[in-house]
Amino acid sequence: MKRIFQLSVAIVTISTFLFITSFESTKNENNFIFIRVFESLNSMNASKIIVTEGNSVIKSVELSTMRPKSVEDNALKIATTLNELKKQGYSLVTSHGGGNEVFIVTDYVFEKR
Repeated sequence: MKRIFQLSVAIVTISTFLFITSFESTKNENNFIFIRVFESLNSMNASKIIVTEGNSVIKSVELSTMRPKSVEDNALKIATTLNELKKQGYSLVTSHGGGNEVFIVTDYVFEKR
């Protein structure tokens, strides 16, 4: 089970890295913000939102472990984080996600035009 978790995280991380680095090959002056939402279905792994810009983490928001009582609270925190970027003039470029029986990972890429 732990091996599946590690393999899944590795696959998501590699695909995200390749996706993000594809933007570096273009001579685009736009600013990109990358958001990863990691929702754990058990308490062994921390659930959180990580907001990055370039080489630095600009914000980290703790989420509750995915339980029926915490779903709404987590959704509100995610929506608040995404809406903050929209208010700052960023537009959603793409998003994708995946997971298994242990976690759910959703990535968002925002661009300031």
